[in-house]
Amino acid sequence: VSTAADSILSVEGGGINGLATITSAGTVQGNGSVGAVSVSAGGTLAPGKTTSTATVYDTLTANGNVSFADETSIFSLRIGQTDNDKLTIAGGNSLELNKVTLSLDLSTYAFTTEDIGRKFTIVIGGASGTGIGNNAFNQGTLYTANNGNQFQIYYAAALSGDTVTTGNDIVLEFLAVPEPSTWGLIATGFGMLLGATRLRRNRR
Repeated sequence: VSTAADSILSVEGGGINGLATITSAGTVQGNGSVGAVSVSAGGTLAPGKTTSTATVYDTLTANGNVSFADETSIFSLRIGQTDNDKLTIAGGNSLELNKVTLSLDLSTYAFTTEDIGRKFTIVIGGASGTGIGNNAFNQGTLYTANNGNQFQIYYAAALSGDTVTTGNDIVLEFLAVPEPSTWGLIATGFGMLLGATRLRRNRR
């Protein structure tokens, strides 16, 4: 199965036995199963997300090797307060990341400082045989989402409760919410100064 440019293939409940080739600007998403997956430059793999259950987190299972072409290939996931989309690599198959771009959709939940330390398994299996020297998922790599939220990546890891150990998964730990920008602080300070000035004038 090959996606056409700008097309979306949604795998819901059922499965695709053969190779799924995601071409430039094409997307494969869903909660069913596929065979091997090859994400070309500009293609997107979005496990879990489907058109009919867009707010429900779920898992896409690959019964074969999964590979991303380069940094223009996108691995897209939604992260919520206690759950997230996942990719499962079944039966000893491998995940080749090749500097893939990670895209996190955090729109379903607003993280706060109380969430610091929460951990999310985003890939189940397959992470031990890829070689981690030249991709975005090196052990300890920091990842900053578009909204400024920061995560740390645990590669070839396993999550038991809240403890990360060595394994075949990929885990994200939420580290920090974005700090106010310098301009935001200046604007706030200026507003307070202006308010104080007006208050003094009104008292005269």
